[in-house]
Amino acid sequence: MAQDWPEDEPVEAPGGPQGHPRGQLTPAIAEALCGLIAAGRTVPKAAAACGISENVFWRHHSVDPSFRLAVQQARQMGIERLADEILEIAEEKSDPRHRQVRIDARKWLLSKLLPKRYGDKVDLTVSQSKPLEQMTDAELYERLRHLEGAARVAASAGSTDEPATVH
Repeated sequence: MAQDWPEDEPVEAPGGPQGHPRGQLTPAIAEALCGLIAAGRTVPKAAAACGISENVFWRHHSVDPSFRLAVQQARQMGIERLADEILEIAEEKSDPRHRQVRIDARKWLLSKLLPKRYGDKVDLTVSQSKPLEQMTDAELYERLRHLEGAARVAASAGSTDEPATVH
């Protein structure tokens, strides 16, 4: 059966350096890593494609501020790439259920990584009832009945200051 997940295929680093020691992170390798991360690859896949271990990646990430900043910028570009991929996946001719799973996974990840931009919009506005001066007699009477009912429920729950316990 043919594999229809291109993102799982091995990826070579663009112009990836050959024959370098596995523990060294050269400027060329760092640039290739950031290019792969910006293209949406994960750190493990990008490191493997560049021929370095994840430990080397994270060690350099922890001690080199310029590399850390470059990776951060590459990750932001990779996140934006996820949004672009949603449209590409939607236009594919593959199994609709498979496409939906891939799209939903990316949408969920985007909503967690950039909630202000891609998260669900939550309306927290509180609508206030009319000011008392503008209410009719019937509206005032209904409001009073509602408040009296709420007061009775609170009084029947007990007069202690402790919260009610559930048994």
